Amino acid sequence: MECSCFGIESQRGTQLDPSKAIICNFGSDSLGDIGAPPGAARNEYESGRNTRIGKWKAAVEDSNIYPAEEDEMMDAILADVDTGAWVETAVDACRSERDDALVRYRKSVERKARLNKA
Repeated sequence: MECSCFGIESQRGTQLDPSKAIICNFGSDSLGDIGAPPGAARNEYESGRNTRIGKWKAAVEDSNIYPAEEDEMMDAILADVDTGAWVETAVDACRSERDDALVRYRKSVERKARLNKA
């Protein structure tokens, strides 16, 4: 993807140094390489693949390990917006005028296109 987006050569292998861009190509890592999630006993984790995935899923869903504070904060912000806590009448009025002007402009362009077509 970097090749097509940024015009640079694709890099093979992995780069896990956090001070540089992290590169982890598909299939080059495994749950064994990643290790046990926080709160999981090593011997339970190494007992099988299904247990590994289950332990990581439980760790991600555990709010003590990975708290959902940002989600709750965004929900609170969106609730404030929905209740109108940040209403700015001048900005809303200007926005309404510009929307009306845009609708009029589109209609005039469509009308001119139909007249030129006929």
